[in-house]
Amino acid sequence: VNRWLDAAPEHAEFNQLNRFLFNVVKELDRQDITLLVGSDGGTMYMPAGPSTHLEIELLEKAGVTPLAIIQAATINAATALNIEDQYGSIQVGKVADLLISKNNPLKDLSTLAQPIAVVKAGQWLSKEDLLSLKESGKNPSNLYVSIGRFLEDWLTRKFH
Repeated sequence: VNRWLDAAPEHAEFNQLNRFLFNVVKELDRQDITLLVGSDGGTMYMPAGPSTHLEIELLEKAGVTPLAIIQAATINAATALNIEDQYGSIQVGKVADLLISKNNPLKDLSTLAQPIAVVKAGQWLSKEDLLSLKESGKNPSNLYVSIGRFLEDWLTRKFH
């Protein structure tokens, strides 16, 4: 964290002006290197939801196509984790994890940041449910409850 906080403004400006990192990502995509959306969610200063959407936005700015970005966040990620038999695509027998958007994300990726509903492990979460979860995330419960919820989610995925 100190490395990020103490970084010289010139370094960030250099990357922005020269688009160095964008060019690297674009070349990786051009060379058909499998890309993943990974966001570093959960680390300090990287809240899981917004950082994922920021990463999607940056991939798009780098010139990666919307289809390749969606694949990077779904099937490519599942394949990298060796769980593509359960996750990553819509298929009979796989865990039902879906994001329902108002508009076609292939035409406008920003629509993914405002889902009208989510299906998580087969459970329907309405827009109201999502707003409630977002609010409850602002005031996390104690450590033991958080660990219990993590274990419950992990066990559900492991033995689903």
